[in-house]
Amino acid sequence: MQDTIDRCLGLVPQYNPFAIAKGGLNLAENVRCPRKDILEDRRGHALYATLANTIAKLMTYSSRVVALHSTTLSYDNGSGTFANYTGTFEAPSGAKMRHLSVNSNLFLTTNAGIKILSGVAGGSARSAGVPRALGTSYTLTGASGFLADASQCAYRIAFQKTDSNNNVITGYPSQRLWVTNSAGGTRNVILTCYLNSELVAGDVMLVYRTDQQAGVSSDISGDDPGLVYSYELAASDITNGYVTFTDSVVDALIGAVIYTGTSQEGIAQANDRPPLAKDIALYKDNFVFFANCSTKQRLNFSLVGTSGLIKQTTGDTTNASDQLINLANTTGISAGMSIQGAGIPAGTTVLSIVGTTVTMSANATATAAGVTVTFGRKITLGGVSYFFGTSQVVSGSGSPMAVVGLTGVAAADIDSTARSLVEVINRYAGNTSVYAYYLSGPEDLPGQIMIEERGIGAAAFTIQAFDSTISPMIFPAPPVSPATTTKSTSSNTNQKNALYFSKEQQPEHVPALNYRLVGPANKEILRIMALRDSLIIIKEEGVYRCTGDSPSNFTVEPLDLTVKCKAASSVALLQNQVLMLSDQGVVSISDTGVSVISQDIEPEILPLLTYSNLSTYTVGVGYESDRTYMLSTVSASSDTAPQQTFIYNFVTKVWTVDTFGITDAIVEESVDKLFIAKASSPKIFRERKDFSGTDYCDPEHAITITGISGNNITFTVSGASPAVGWVIAQDGTELPIGSVSVGASDYTALMDGDVPASWVTGAATLYPSVGARWEYAPWSAGNATGLKQVSCVQFVPDPGDNGSSATEIVGTFRTNFDAETEEVPIEASTYGWGGGPWGEFPWGGGAIGGFPTYVPRNKQICGWMMVGVKHRRAREKLALALVGFTFEPGSDLGSGR
Repeated sequence: MQDTIDRCLGLVPQYNPFAIAKGGLNLAENVRCPRKDILEDRRGHALYATLANTIAKLMTYSSRVVALHSTTLSYDNGSGTFANYTGTFEAPSGAKMRHLSVNSNLFLTTNAGIKILSGVAGGSARSAGVPRALGTSYTLTGASGFLADASQCAYRIAFQKTDSNNNVITGYPSQRLWVTNSAGGTRNVILTCYLNSELVAGDVMLVYRTDQQAGVSSDISGDDPGLVYSYELAASDITNGYVTFTDSVVDALIGAVIYTGTSQEGIAQANDRPPLAKDIALYKDNFVFFANCSTKQRLNFSLVGTSGLIKQTTGDTTNASDQLINLANTTGISAGMSIQGAGIPAGTTVLSIVGTTVTMSANATATAAGVTVTFGRKITLGGVSYFFGTSQVVSGSGSPMAVVGLTGVAAADIDSTARSLVEVINRYAGNTSVYAYYLSGPEDLPGQIMIEERGIGAAAFTIQAFDSTISPMIFPAPPVSPATTTKSTSSNTNQKNALYFSKEQQPEHVPALNYRLVGPANKEILRIMALRDSLIIIKEEGVYRCTGDSPSNFTVEPLDLTVKCKAASSVALLQNQVLMLSDQGVVSISDTGVSVISQDIEPEILPLLTYSNLSTYTVGVGYESDRTYMLSTVSASSDTAPQQTFIYNFVTKVWTVDTFGITDAIVEESVDKLFIAKASSPKIFRERKDFSGTDYCDPEHAITITGISGNNITFTVSGASPAVGWVIAQDGTELPIGSVSVGASDYTALMDGDVPASWVTGAATLYPSVGARWEYAPWSAGNATGLKQVSCVQFVPDPGDNGSSATEIVGTFRTNFDAETEEVPIEASTYGWGGGPWGEFPWGGGAIGGFPTYVPRNKQICGWMMVGVKHRRAREKLALALVGFTFEPGSDLGSGR
């Protein structure tokens, strides 16, 4: 009798092996089922590049592979040669680096915020967005000008960058500056615009001004300023730290209104930079979403008085002496205060005070009596000390010093002092960590200041007072250094459940109010993935879905809170669905819900879910053109790297497994090939994909042939253990190894065929097999309790154009009576079953090229049989279509008949 297995269901350990349909597999290692009911070897990999460090992340950008290894980011030239970008790169804390290509730029999530690369030809990354503009100051100038007497106007400035891909990015505008003219005649306005340290030559400064309004008693200028000046920054401007501009533009020539104007988007839609985020996604090709976000460190305080900032008195100086004597009043003077006065060098401080004599840190440069001397106190902000005095110091050898207003009008003095302090903080070269912004407007109490970290992701900073006299001048009152308090320490907002989004088609512009909160605040967003019609949000407690096509209708709602992600890096896109490893196994998430797709292999998957190392060492990859999802993970609780990779074909619905783990992989779409990295390795491997037999081998090894004797080859090789079926190639010809023996420092292989006459001692190449093997679930011809004698089995490859080139396989056999696996090497038969007494040709005509064999004698009698295949020859393809059995039925087992 005849029977066949002509289907392939993949791995199915979940079910009763006698109840499943034909084609279920007990074992499926290093094989694929890309076509329905056809089993094939997996394609092999070739070494593509070796970098300096273990590879943490692979990305693609502009048809190139980009790799993060240690803190170095390297880019490929397209041929496996990598060069480094400038700078260091680290993933956000507790997450892998994620990436996104949009507007020809590569966006990276890092521990210092979103970084952007604008080319694959090197250079450095920049922080996303443009820095918020610092403050401006003004003076009136000229005998006449555009601004009428007893009139007012208001200004804002903004900075704009055009990157190398012609993307225009505009920053958050400066605080609105109110200008009044009470000079008794028309005047022009000189603006001094201060520059952020991140700005570079070529960036553009935009100055906006409102139409002038009559009156100076109250601010009625509004906030709809139009463009009056556009200026491309020069290198000298960056060095100076400011730009001075004289505005003489008449109202009739004012240009387009600033984008934050009240008639435009409004200041609430000012272009903040993206937050620090742990994931990023492009939704509907219009909006970039940022998930699990942290904001900048910020500290707000107000200057509420000026009387305690300085002390003025008189004293006598002596040229070349450090003694300041005969002070008229020494109350409140202490070591560490600054000293200003005629004949006293800039930056001088009090070393000590005894009676009416102060010892200074520098010698006086003049001799004089009754000199007016100003002693200034200081605050410490972010580790930098800022003094107060009567003249401003922002650079040079002197300590930074803000000017204290001395008009006697409290509000005016607080306002001018706070503005001076802001300018000094921003312009002082020793400060590289924070920016200061003056927040008070004409209708606000004066002296309101915000301090903000320059980058994002840095540690908190504090404000501290010099002594208890200066503390009451600031609210909340800072403690005396070195003490700190919560109110004097900056803070940021860590929003685990926050989902920020950019403006439409403006991925670097993320207004502070553009966010949605997803689920409980104490549960973090693990991943976000964009489908065609929704954004899938995977949180610790379940799966949510964001829909809508504009900020006005973005809506977040739960999709399924019964399924929980077990490994954030297992999440991948495939066929407009999100796949991930969950507490229910591998699931597929669509716009309509969540489905489990790993029922067939639950005995393999579910035990892993209890391992504490699972999340750390699991990664998922979607391969669209291959229609496969790859889940690489641990196999034991003690593993410190992925050890196996489950493969799911989304079309054939078949699971198989590769016997190696990967730490990351990416499909580079321009070549449509898979690039992979393995644990603790600096090597990148590329999939072989030439659609020929040469695809079916793993990374080759250079060998040295040291001897040739008949069909025996002796050779040396490093980092490999040659095996039967591996191929040796030299001079354009190749042979598989038939058997191999190990010597003291070399190997001797008996080749399966005659060694070509052209082969000589010297360099050659060794190609490993991919090691494909599988075993079918028990075959019983539909009657597992019926005794039968199976005499022959034939393994039949696909005879079509996409079929096999295999010349040899190994059949494996075990039965219910003999559980020991027995292996039978089988050469391909050109003539099928017809080479014997039936004549030269096979039965029925054309050759079928199968692998027929007799079943080993001790395996022939059985109730059921498990047959399998090993394909151990490199550089040839096996595509198996069916297994045929020839058997004779016997009595039922245990029937006694």
